[in-house]
This record gives sequence, C-alpha cells and structure tokens, in this order.
Amino acid sequence: MNARGQMQLIALNIGLAAGIVSQELFAALVLVALVTTAMTVPALSWLDRRDARTRPREAAPQEEKAAVRWS
Repeated sequence: MNARGQMQLIALNIGLAAGIVSQELFAALVLVALVTTAMTVPALSWLDRRDARTRPREAAPQEEKAAVRWS
C-alpha cells in the first residue's frame, strides 16, 4: 500500500474514534482508499506504455552508445 493510502486510513480511524466520521462514511472511504491504492500500479503502467509509444525513437541509440562506452 502506498503512503497516501496509509495516511488516509489513519486519518479515517482517528475520525471514527473521535465521532467525526460515521460508520457508513468510514466504510465508503476505506473502500475508496483500497480501490485507489489497488488501481495505482495498473494506471501508472498504462500511462508509461502510452508515453513510450509517443516518445521519439532517437533516444534508444544514444543509450546503446553509452552502454558500449562503459563496457
């Protein structure tokens, strides 16, 4: 779980204990925290693949030259 999700759950627990958050709202927000945490990696992977398709291909040969120079 990422740090944002953990902090959200801690804040929700404090709010529930203090009576600021109802049981229904607590359950809904915990579900939101879990769903957004679970979907972070697939969403970032999808965005990274999309970015890689639009990135110019000129960068690849420069990386190969650097690898050859250091080997």
